[in-house]
Amino acid sequence: MSWNYRVIQRKFEHEDTFAIYEVYYDNNGKPNGMTEQPSYPHGYSLQELKKYLKKYILALDEPILQWDDFE
Repeated sequence: MSWNYRVIQRKFEHEDTFAIYEVYYDNNGKPNGMTEQPSYPHGYSLQELKKYLKKYILALDEPILQWDDFE
C-alpha cells in the first residue's frame, strides 16, 4: 500500500479548514484511507525534519482532497 501527504479540506463549524494528512491508496492509485488526525512536521534530527517538510510542500501542489470523500 502506498501513501503520501495530502491536503484535506473539511467543513468545521461552518468554516472551511485545511490540514495535511497521510493518505493511503489502493492498487489502482485511488485514495482509500487517511489518518484520523492531521500530521505535523517532526523528526529525530534536523535533517529528518527537513525531509518531511519537503514532502509537506509537495502536498501543497497536489489537488486538494475532500474530507467527505473518506467517510
